[in-house]
Amino acid sequence: MCWGIATKDDNKIIGSCGYHNWEKDHFKAKVGFEVTPEYWQQGAMTEVLKHVLQYGFEKMRLFRIEALYDPAITASKRTLQKAGFVYEGMLRKSSFEKGRFCDAAICSI
Repeated sequence: MCWGIATKDDNKIIGSCGYHNWEKDHFKAKVGFEVTPEYWQQGAMTEVLKHVLQYGFEKMRLFRIEALYDPAITASKRTLQKAGFVYEGMLRKSSFEKGRFCDAAICSI
């Protein structure tokens, strides 16, 4: 389940946010997001994430929402912290991207 993120002034799509790995029997899912670099650190994701989380808890009846992020991207970490996520740990070398194995930080709410 994924939504496009659009600017308020001209409705231009600048990113997306949504759920994946929905485990209905366990009442949990992972949330993911991306924003076009020219719109980074302008508060769009903080605003969007509030509504996406509300939808997850109220409509999807989730009990737990997880997020994985690149530990080198501090803006993602801050965005998730602002939304109430709590850091849980590091998944060492958990994905293979651009020819190398990468760590992923995991947090949840």
